[in-house]
Amino acid sequence: MELLELSRKVKRPRIHSSDILPLAFAGLSVGVLVFALSLLWLAVSVSRLANQKPPTLVQQVDGRTFSVRPANYRHREPEVIRQVVSTWAVMTFTWGKLPGEGEKAVAEGVQVAGRNRVSKAAWEASFLLAPDFRDAFLQTLATEVMPDGVFDGQVSAVLIPQHISPPQAIGEGRWQGDLVATRGGFETSNP
Repeated sequence: MELLELSRKVKRPRIHSSDILPLAFAGLSVGVLVFALSLLWLAVSVSRLANQKPPTLVQQVDGRTFSVRPANYRHREPEVIRQVVSTWAVMTFTWGKLPGEGEKAVAEGVQVAGRNRVSKAAWEASFLLAPDFRDAFLQTLATEVMPDGVFDGQVSAVLIPQHISPPQAIGEGRWQGDLVATRGGFETSNP
């Protein structure tokens, strides 16, 4: 019973019509202060974001993207250089119809100097060489390295890389390394 009496005795503050304007002003002032602080926080966040270096993103064929570190356009990872050297050597020094390839037709080759020809794979791989060295290399490959019977289907060759040394930079955008490989030749008369 006493609780009921206590609750009845508590007076609620009465808001008169003359008190509404100052209360509205106080409420609006607090709202403007919160709005100003949020704008300040947003400006600082945008400024911090604008001063960061943009991420370098790479998109793969399947649409996935990932962030990579930016690097000089002439920079190459050592493993990439080793893989390119291996692929180049195999394309350049493997030609003809190899045993176990079934009824594969013998390629015509690509004509380089005069009547001399090189395999299409060797011609494609030669684009990795310096332009001033490429033509001389292809001519030497056609005249001194490839046997006469390659384009008749009588002779075939395969190159198997055994070891590729880590590349060493010898200049800007230029590397040097050693390649140890086994080159095997096959003749149709002695497969």
